[in-house]
Amino acid sequence: MAGLTALACVGQNDLLALRKVCTRQQELERKDFYGNTALLKACYLGRLEAALILLRSGADVKATNYYGNK
Repeated sequence: MAGLTALACVGQNDLLALRKVCTRQQELERKDFYGNTALLKACYLGRLEAALILLRSGADVKATNYYGNK
């Protein structure tokens, strides 16, 4: 699990790993190169289950990326 990020889990659609990673609060707000959080990425990719996991874990629903997208 060391080094695994919520962003990577969403990208790989690895829900089991995502559940484990979401126990680390700082992972929920980590941003990629474009400023996307894992929740933004899950929504963009249409990964509903991943988005629900992130929401239940306390991901910020008001987060925006560097382009102002929510």
